[in-house]
Amino acid sequence: CGKTYKARNSLWYHKKKCPISPLYEKPEIPEKVEKVEKVEKKDIKKFSLSQKKSVASNNAEKLLIDQKIKSFLIQISEEINKIAMRSYPIQSIKRREQGTIIAVIVLNANGNLLDISFENRRPRRLHEKTKEILENYKFPKPPPIIFESKKNLKVKIPVNFILR
Repeated sequence: CGKTYKARNSLWYHKKKCPISPLYEKPEIPEKVEKVEKVEKKDIKKFSLSQKKSVASNNAEKLLIDQKIKSFLIQISEEINKIAMRSYPIQSIKRREQGTIIAVIVLNANGNLLDISFENRRPRRLHEKTKEILENYKFPKPPPIIFESKKNLKVKIPVNFILR
């Protein structure tokens, strides 16, 4: 509560009696009471050994399908991007146009292209070239495990046009 004043080379203290602050008691806060319901043993579901195995096999099957789709898509994406780099439009090279065209394609079980749509259509020349590449590309037959639960495979493929 004392104030400090600074004089040329020394400190002076001004001592003043401070009033003693009264001690406050903390107000009582009621504790939260949570309602706990009693659960009987018959309400608890127990998994049998066969159910545990089926859950594990479903997870393993999903992982296998994901791995097959991933390897299939990597293969397609690499091939399409190689074709795109070799067939870069000359006018786009002159104008220094670059970009990534994201194509959404739908394939059937035989690898036939059913539908093409695009998320972005700019630059226009690169979009047209991507459409031409995808229409002329012979897609490999996808792994049959992918089509056990669905009829068609819908995939986004980024096609990169980058000048070096």
